[in-house]
Amino acid sequence: MKTAIPLSILGFILGLAPCNAAQRPDIVIEDFEGDMAGWKAEGEAFADLNKAKDRIKGFMGGGLANSDGGVRDLYSGSLSSEEFIIERPYIHFLMGGRSVGKHSGLELLVDGKAEYLAQVESRNTLSLMTFDVSSFQGKRAQLIIRDSGGWQFVLVDHIVASDSLRENVYPLYPVSQTVPLDKRMEMAENNFLELPINFDAPRIRYVLEVDGAAKLDIELRLAANRPVDFCAMYPLKHLKPGVELRMYSEGAAIYKDHLEAMEDEIKLVPAVTGRDRVYSEPARPQLRFTPDQGRSWDPNGLYYYNGLWHLFFQYNPVGVDGGNQHWGHATSTNLFDWVQQDFGIPKGLRWDAFSGSGVVDRNNDSGLQEGDVPPILLFYSQNRRSATALAYSTDGGKTYLQYKNNPLFLTNDPAGHDPKVVWYPPQKKWVMIIHDRRNKGPWTFDFYDSKNLVDWNWLSSSPDWFETPDLFCLPLDGNPENMKWIVQDVSRSYRIGKFDGREFVPETKQKIQTFKGMYLAPQTFNNAPGGRCIMMGATPTCDYFEHDPSMPVSGGLNIPIEATLRSFRGAPRLYLNPVREIDGLVTAQHSFRNIQSDSLNAGLSEIKPGLYDIEFEWDAKSSRDFNLAVWGQDIFSFRAKNSTYEIADLGYKAIEPVNGMNRVRLICDRGMVSYYTNDGYEGGNALFPHPRFHPDFIPPEKPNMEITAGSPLEFAHFRLRELRSASRR
Repeated sequence: MKTAIPLSILGFILGLAPCNAAQRPDIVIEDFEGDMAGWKAEGEAFADLNKAKDRIKGFMGGGLANSDGGVRDLYSGSLSSEEFIIERPYIHFLMGGRSVGKHSGLELLVDGKAEYLAQVESRNTLSLMTFDVSSFQGKRAQLIIRDSGGWQFVLVDHIVASDSLRENVYPLYPVSQTVPLDKRMEMAENNFLELPINFDAPRIRYVLEVDGAAKLDIELRLAANRPVDFCAMYPLKHLKPGVELRMYSEGAAIYKDHLEAMEDEIKLVPAVTGRDRVYSEPARPQLRFTPDQGRSWDPNGLYYYNGLWHLFFQYNPVGVDGGNQHWGHATSTNLFDWVQQDFGIPKGLRWDAFSGSGVVDRNNDSGLQEGDVPPILLFYSQNRRSATALAYSTDGGKTYLQYKNNPLFLTNDPAGHDPKVVWYPPQKKWVMIIHDRRNKGPWTFDFYDSKNLVDWNWLSSSPDWFETPDLFCLPLDGNPENMKWIVQDVSRSYRIGKFDGREFVPETKQKIQTFKGMYLAPQTFNNAPGGRCIMMGATPTCDYFEHDPSMPVSGGLNIPIEATLRSFRGAPRLYLNPVREIDGLVTAQHSFRNIQSDSLNAGLSEIKPGLYDIEFEWDAKSSRDFNLAVWGQDIFSFRAKNSTYEIADLGYKAIEPVNGMNRVRLICDRGMVSYYTNDGYEGGNALFPHPRFHPDFIPPEKPNMEITAGSPLEFAHFRLRELRSASRR
């Protein structure tokens, strides 16, 4: 137990209401500034409390409990305090992170019983939270900060016991004083379940039942006695037909005094209102795909069929954090104008639909075809079951059915997942690559084959990979006689090599990264016309809801990029560039050749703020240091001495001239700039918090666009294309 401090001082720090004479000094239970004597650490999650602290905000002093940090987000672990006596009615603490597991977060035990669990959505900024322990004063208690692993992290700081409840803070109540929620509703013509959500409310599991049959379980942060951050509109089409929808909690869920009001706010409605505002929100990207609401991440099941590109994605439609994995679905004729559709694969009862892939079965190898339309198969993982499963469409991708003999097979590890299926022409068979491991050993990508897409045979394992495998082949330097196979994982790292239908043999010893920054779990489209290799990746850390209250959205997808395989200094490498379909968004073009930077600035000053596709080229030998600012922000810097460049503040990287010239391309969307150097040799994404990088929020003292250089610099070519917003319906 730490030293007590006056409430007036703590109130100044935490924003508490001023103390009065009747209030006692606060007791600091833990401030994480010392050696944390009395705390017991288990597991690896909290092994380095200072890891990644530079990107964390809102903590006090120099220390905090912190399990953030790259791959360490996968580790589990806990910090447990000594027992102490509850001496005040409230326990305040600062908390952040991404805690969605059953036990992840800050837990308070009273007399050995778990009475409280605090969790938060995805956020790197700590905020004040409170336990109402007024009914337990004088009892023995213990705090446990727990990270259950699996891409979660927990941030906790400055835990104090207090007589004062801060204004506009909504305390968490003990489990023993909460009651179950159980509501029945007539489905009739209603198509959506309206759910009031608060980002910081406790996350509770509920079951949806139709006419007495349980259909799925879903975790919700219902806004019981809290402000409604957004109304989640959960579609019911996949639950119909039915007469009665029952929603009930698995055990205690709502504080007893708030139950009646909460049940009144949960209702069925025939249609979604307010969709005319979607994509007009200030923070909403205009070129990249984001769903109407909720969280999206890994792209899944990408395929092209009959003039439509089909994009599926990991999707939580009722929250802005992870979990509740459905396969969201959107279609497009041009890879930019996306129409959000009904779920491709909804989650089930006791399982979520984890990542996977899709194929068009043109020869009906699966035997699932009905009529003249070839079946379309979606392979995915049912987590918590080790199950590799199949859903399929017989109507050209409009609706999907679960395969009657699911699962196709079980992975060796309970956490094995993410099947990717491709056609292997030399042996006229299908090949699957999936993330798995044996006996808790290192993670691998395992290969299987099949003639009929439902019966699969194990072939081999490839070591040193992690999650969301992709497998594709490309001609090196456009030569169809020299095809190379590429294996890629969640980190967008890849190896190039040979694949004989059984085993992948890398020819590049080290993994390569062509695309950097916020871009994860890339996947290629099946059945792309003309043999094109087009991929999309996730931008999962884009937490728009933190900066724009009108937009309850996080995550999203990067603009589609096309891959080619080329030689560089005798070694093969993927080159990645925006797909040519971006040309269809161009509304105006401004082209300058052999122009000095001061004259170029005069031309750029005439261009109105908007979305841009910018490409420029300059002679490496005659280079000068220069910066390019767009929308009042420095987004590109070049330093001639070492021939290095920097995008935003991602750090300087070398750029090697091609034929004596440097070439850079920048795609400027709200909140993000995507960059490509030397025709796709290297690229990536740089994020900006809203509204820092936005055409409508340019600082008044800044020009829309400007090049600054120590002395005049000549550009061989500078092209700027103005882009329209991609439409959404």
